[in-house]
Amino acid sequence: MQIYHEAVPMPKSVAEKRLNICKSCKKYKLGICLHCGCLMTLKTKIQHEECPENKWKFYTPEIKIKYVESDNTNA
Repeated sequence: MQIYHEAVPMPKSVAEKRLNICKSCKKYKLGICLHCGCLMTLKTKIQHEECPENKWKFYTPEIKIKYVESDNTNA
């Protein structure tokens, strides 16, 4: 048996929520985080990124697992 997984892409709504959190932070100036120096319109769209101020964490997508019966006739 082989196991495959499909990661679900990060929803646009998650990136928007992250960016809104950043915009309310005192370390957000002109689209840049003064703590990490990142351009937040990009960083907030990346699943594995986190806020250095711990205001939002990395995005954990729902993972769909498929079980596929392998054909053992070639073994």
